[in-house]
Amino acid sequence: MNCFLLDKIDAVENGILATILSTEGHTYKKRGSKALYAAGNPHAFHGNLGSLCVDQDITRAGEEAAREGTPRVITVDTSSEEDAELGYGTYCGGKMELLLEPIGDAQREIYRQLRPRLSGSEATWLVHNLTSGALTLETTSPKAKDGALVEKIQPLRRLFLFGATPLATSIIRVLNDSSFDVHVVDWRTDLLERCRNTEGVTAHEDDVPFEEGSAVLLLSHSFHRDKAALRNAIEAGASWIGMLSSRKRRDRMFEELVSEGVNKNALERVSSPAGIDIGAVSDAEIAVSIVAELIRSVH
Repeated sequence: MNCFLLDKIDAVENGILATILSTEGHTYKKRGSKALYAAGNPHAFHGNLGSLCVDQDITRAGEEAAREGTPRVITVDTSSEEDAELGYGTYCGGKMELLLEPIGDAQREIYRQLRPRLSGSEATWLVHNLTSGALTLETTSPKAKDGALVEKIQPLRRLFLFGATPLATSIIRVLNDSSFDVHVVDWRTDLLERCRNTEGVTAHEDDVPFEEGSAVLLLSHSFHRDKAALRNAIEAGASWIGMLSSRKRRDRMFEELVSEGVNKNALERVSSPAGIDIGAVSDAEIAVSIVAELIRSVH
């Protein structure tokens, strides 16, 4: 669950939310994965759970669920040799049990209430009534009940991009529909403006305190501001720290920080230059390399 999906749930007409309850054999997505459909549309409105044959079964059963206004559970079997044109002939051999839930005004309101909780620090439990389709939010783990599905929603992993540079914009594009709560920090209001109205991004003009467990990427190009932000990230206990820098610049920054009392061992955790070496040249390629390292660091 992320802000991008919640935005789509808020916007879709006659929506059906599909959630994988269980899988058997090889499947493209696993338990907990979601995709959003619109009744009458043969393809997913947002997300993807598999091949076209999956969409076909979901939309057919989803339209029936939407007409009745109640959820239903279906099984999609991709091991059949029939209907190769629509994907059944792929021989993947997998099965998925899916929950299909119509999105009405009441459900949409619950998902609106869920959104700010994704930016918090505590888990939320979303309770699905499998008979009526009603949703409720709980702040503590509820007892299991017959006819109900309890889904634990963890807060999004927080990422601070220190510097609203063109590369930051490319990174934000790559992170679209990801499980990160993205914050961009920059004292240069003209640069920050490009991020201000970006979906899923919070912009900050002033320095913000990094939180324990956050991921931090320093790419402002200001030596002294990056150095101060690096110190703050280390002291806050950031889970991942990356820095866009030449090795010469990095070494000088590390030497200054050590002379100012920063533990040398703590600096060994800093990824600089950030990103997996894939021979990246353009901003788009560098963004992919950095996001790949970031995702690897949290799994």
